[in-house]
Amino acid sequence: MSRKIDHSSRGFTLVELLLVVTILAVLAGLILPVVAGLRTKAKAVQCRTSMKQFGAALMMYAEDSVDYIPPNRTGIVPIGQTWVSGWVTPRSPDATNRMFLRKSLLWDYVKEEDLWHCPGDPSKVQLGGSEYDRVRSISMNYYMGANWRIATRQTYHKMSEIIRPSPSDAFVFTDERPETINDGAFVVDPAFNVNHQADWRVIDLPGNFHGASTGMAFADGHSEIHLWEDQRTAAASYPYQSMGFNKDMQWLDVHSSAPPADSGSR
Repeated sequence: MSRKIDHSSRGFTLVELLLVVTILAVLAGLILPVVAGLRTKAKAVQCRTSMKQFGAALMMYAEDSVDYIPPNRTGIVPIGQTWVSGWVTPRSPDATNRMFLRKSLLWDYVKEEDLWHCPGDPSKVQLGGSEYDRVRSISMNYYMGANWRIATRQTYHKMSEIIRPSPSDAFVFTDERPETINDGAFVVDPAFNVNHQADWRVIDLPGNFHGASTGMAFADGHSEIHLWEDQRTAAASYPYQSMGFNKDMQWLDVHSSAPPADSGSR
């Protein structure tokens, strides 16, 4: 009497296993970029929300301060004399000290520490052989709240002075790259001349934490993730870098300040 062989419980052959592995690898190759893209987009949404908080904080501060913009000083400035103190370079203890956030002139309006650092900023601070997250990636437009006058550009001390550019076009806060962030001021070249395109340059580097784009807050309170058109803007790695014929430099100039009213248009 012959024995019937049951093939129903037969295991996978090597060829079948290899086919399954190949299919899984292909699916992973398709899915992982999508997941990474969604994660990047989610961080950009978070950044824009944080920036909107700073736009609202600016308006509330001005409302409580007879229309004044918070002071924005450059260099190492004592607490209380500029909108936020602390020197947040890659090897400075200030870069990990949240006390500077809590003592900021805007802290009463932005009391969540995480809002001061872009979620897309992966940079670290090196202290004592260990790595730490930087507490702040946000800076304030050099021309806003400045305590000096510049012959070639307007500086703004009150919200009502922001007419050129209009409040919806004038950025006040921006994320800044770890290569240039130090004090709380973001410098746009005061020597910019629209007619000398070969001489255009970038001084402080805008954030590139969302691909080739940066989170910004504007004087009317709105925020956006601004996309840079020239790949050199996001790829720049040091300050005062030549950016001849880079239209992003013109965008920064136009949206940061304007020539004095009696000097004509750019």
